[in-house]
Amino acid sequence: MQRPDIRYLVLWLFLFGIIIIVFLQVISGYNIKRLIQGNKTLLNELIVQKDLRQLETNILIVESDIRGAIITGNEIHLRNVEEYSRIIDNDLADMSKRLGTSDSDLQVPLLTSLVEAKKDFNQSILNEYFSNNKAGADSLINTNRGKEIRDSIINLVSLIESSR
Repeated sequence: MQRPDIRYLVLWLFLFGIIIIVFLQVISGYNIKRLIQGNKTLLNELIVQKDLRQLETNILIVESDIRGAIITGNEIHLRNVEEYSRIIDNDLADMSKRLGTSDSDLQVPLLTSLVEAKKDFNQSILNEYFSNNKAGADSLINTNRGKEIRDSIINLVSLIESSR
């Protein structure tokens, strides 16, 4: 019986090595694609979380500015209220686009309606104040309706964050 030629054995080992390398490359490419997709998902979640926190912050700033103007009688506090209202609208529109999961489908319209209710309440305070009725504006603030809406927004934002 003849021994197999060593050249054929080396050739078969070489081909087997090439097949293993190709297999490892395919598996590696698949895992890299999954990693990239996971990173994109994480980035989107971080952007949503940042937007939710920014929305909360802007709502608190507007409320604080309005209260400051009513309490002090100094209208300089109101100079940025309109700008922050536009920023809140833009943030809410951007968030509605990003929050497309089934968990958030019902929460986004509720968040939008709460933010609109808060903006309407703030506008009613300003209307009362500008109609030269500081006492009426104070009484609207003291109803705690604005605080209830703000707390509802904060709770809903926390709920959205925890569900995601």
